[in-house]
Amino acid sequence: MIKAVLENIMAPHLSTPHSEDALGKVYLELVDLLFMFRLPLIIMTSSVGAFGWVIHNQTGTSVSLVLTYAAVSIGLLRLLHMELFRRRKKRQFFTLAEGKRWERQYGAGSVLFGLLLGLLCAEAIRSADPRVDTLGYVLCLGFGCGLVSRSGFRARMTSATLVALMIPVLLAIIPRLSEADPAVMQLNGVIVLFLGAFVLGGIATSLQAQRVIVELLVTRCKYHSVAHADALTGAANRLLLSERFATAAASGRAANLALHCLDLDRFKPVNDRYGHATGDALLVAVTGRISRLLGPEDTLARVGGDEFVILQSEVSARQAAAFAERVVSALAEPFELDGIMIEIGASLGTTIAAEGSTLETLRGEADRALYFAKESGRNRCEMHLKAA
Repeated sequence: MIKAVLENIMAPHLSTPHSEDALGKVYLELVDLLFMFRLPLIIMTSSVGAFGWVIHNQTGTSVSLVLTYAAVSIGLLRLLHMELFRRRKKRQFFTLAEGKRWERQYGAGSVLFGLLLGLLCAEAIRSADPRVDTLGYVLCLGFGCGLVSRSGFRARMTSATLVALMIPVLLAIIPRLSEADPAVMQLNGVIVLFLGAFVLGGIATSLQAQRVIVELLVTRCKYHSVAHADALTGAANRLLLSERFATAAASGRAANLALHCLDLDRFKPVNDRYGHATGDALLVAVTGRISRLLGPEDTLARVGGDEFVILQSEVSARQAAAFAERVVSALAEPFELDGIMIEIGASLGTTIAAEGSTLETLRGEADRALYFAKESGRNRCEMHLKAA
């Protein structure tokens, strides 16, 4: 559902070969938003504990006590889950698959918490005490309103939680529709209609909130892409490359980075013979071919006409050297553009970061290795092992 919404909204803005990446970024931002709201969950878990204790004291049933303990336990587990997400996010970037897994876990916790709360409210409503009855309605409606305002931008999860919350409550009220007193019967009928409308209104509000939030994130993603991406190829630009390096350095992972400087061989003759349009198409094809070799946390940046920089995360010197060989081999394969077979190649210089390395230092070392690769016959890679 959310993918269809994202694709529908993003289509006018991001109709480029890189729109899948942009869609993934927006999705991960939506997941991140889910885990931002810890305070409402703390308040709701505390309220369930307090209200549940009152309901148990008034009704004296063991069911209400069990449901209270279960709901509070799920609430605490959800808070722990949010803390684990926060810590995991600090260590490294999320992949799309990881984001989906975290969201599924969050959604399962939300639905289960809503179901337990609904059962507790239903237990209160079945009591003969109007004060306990009122507590049940207050708890039910309070959670429902908070749910829609807190996570309404994930419409499917919010809708499922609302339904799980309200089904036990409605099942507890329906028997009252057969009350002998017409006034009581009518009042309960109105309550049933109100709760039904509340669920439908919550679902409609969630769908609208989801659309609005996604549109805002898409717009932000669009302008972020303009500022951080190469207009021709969609690769990162110098600004984004600097930000990615700074993020890695700030997280203490700078010593596990490799930086590759790459120049295309025989690119100028392609431009001269076939024209700039073909040259541009070749650059786009080169970017796509390199991108398929990248890991989820690696960055490919275009820093000049046919000059690229690749920043690799969490790699050893041996892994970086193997990656460089794969890039050179991949770019040695012919490119077919508009029926024309074009053969180029690439020279590549690699360096491994040390503690305290700067991006400028690493680029200087990789450039020197690149120069040596060119002097040694091109279409090859060389490594500078010592980083400052």
